[in-house]
This record gives sequence, C-alpha cells and structure tokens, in this order.
Amino acid sequence: MAYTVNRLIEGAGINDVDVRPRAALAASGFGVLTEIKGGVEISAIDPVASMQAIDNAALHAVAGQVRDMLVEVVQNV
Repeated sequence: MAYTVNRLIEGAGINDVDVRPRAALAASGFGVLTEIKGGVEISAIDPVASMQAIDNAALHAVAGQVRDMLVEVVQNV
C-alpha cells in the first residue's frame, strides 16, 4: 500500500503550478505544511495507510473520507 497520493505535473515549473495546489487544498479545508525546492510534485499522506495500526473503526472511516478528499484535490490540481 502506498503511503502517499501523488501527481507529477510534467512540463511545468514551480511558479506555474504553485498557486493551483494551494487553492485546491484551501477549497477542501487543507493547507500546505512544507515546501521543498527542486521539482513539482503534488503529494499528500494517505491517512488510511497511516492509520493501519490503529484499532478504531470510527477513525478508519474518517481517514477514508479524508483520503477521498485528498485524492480529489491532487487529481484536480
């Protein structure tokens, strides 16, 4: 299982893409925690993968909802 949801945006520089994920994340109630120089890749931690060791069905349900939201954000950038 992958621990992140990713999208590589080819043929674009960071200045071209920077605004798009920030706006998409903000529209879904998320934000940018860190910036890494050197390329353009949109990535989000998969909350379902990160909660595998937790024995809490309610938390798993919420993690699934958050993952769906993050996948949509990453795909729509």
